[in-house]
Amino acid sequence: MPHIPIPPNSNVAQQIKSVKLKIQNIQSIVGMPYDDRLNIVGVVEEDKYYQFNLDNTAKTGGYQILLHRRQTDSGHYIMEYDSKTLWLCSDEIDTIEKIIVCMNTI
Repeated sequence: MPHIPIPPNSNVAQQIKSVKLKIQNIQSIVGMPYDDRLNIVGVVEEDKYYQFNLDNTAKTGGYQILLHRRQTDSGHYIMEYDSKTLWLCSDEIDTIEKIIVCMNTI
């Protein structure tokens, strides 16, 4: 189960709001390219996060990127991959294209 990390340069714990992020047509991200070697092959919508599954045609192993669905009290959503975190405002993830840009940033 993923946890909510502490924001960079902060020693203040973040409280989680009860409002849940809902991305319209999230399944339309499946099949889109992540980069020149990986595609988004699936998305799992859990109560606490979206899990984006990435893989390539060589099937060398998959990757998962999580986008937490609950907003922190600072107004951010958290995307994480391999112990790296990206703190996002809602306008940075309001379209499928913007989500892919954020996924590439992390």
